[in-house]
Amino acid sequence: MGRRGPPPLPSAVKQNRGTFRPHRSKGEPPAMPGTPQPPDWLGEDARREWRRIVPLLAARGLLELTDRAALTGYCSAWGDLAQATRTLAEEGTTTIGPKGQLQSHPELRRLETARQALRQFAQEFGLSPSSRSRVHAGPAADPVGDARRKRFAAVQAMSPEQRTAAKNRFFGGAS
Repeated sequence: MGRRGPPPLPSAVKQNRGTFRPHRSKGEPPAMPGTPQPPDWLGEDARREWRRIVPLLAARGLLELTDRAALTGYCSAWGDLAQATRTLAEEGTTTIGPKGQLQSHPELRRLETARQALRQFAQEFGLSPSSRSRVHAGPAADPVGDARRKRFAAVQAMSPEQRTAAKNRFFGGAS
């Protein structure tokens, strides 16, 4: 028998919603921030979508290195959708069957399958209006930038004598 109820939400989503309770957390694996690379076999339409969507997802803090498979599925579904749409635009939605009867073009099935897959993957990343309201992630963490901002703020708070002393310590007595 399958699992019941909605799928569990990641702790980061719960924290952004304000519903996180540490005692209910069950050892979720730590986040692996970063931008995954597209697989070599991805088609041209799918690669274009990858290049378009990855910066947007990364800016919203919704992308980790472990999301490569889901992102590949989303982009592959987009590539299938684009290719099927072009084929149907060129050839029409009906074809002549082996017995001379009119029948639906086989690309219609591929188009519908791609739409369903795209819709499901889009929900995972919060790419539809309704799913966007359920996925709230902040900007991706920037530990290097955060450390630089703290250091800059600390230097700004120093007196000129303290700055000179810190500069001498850091650069070995050079002024």
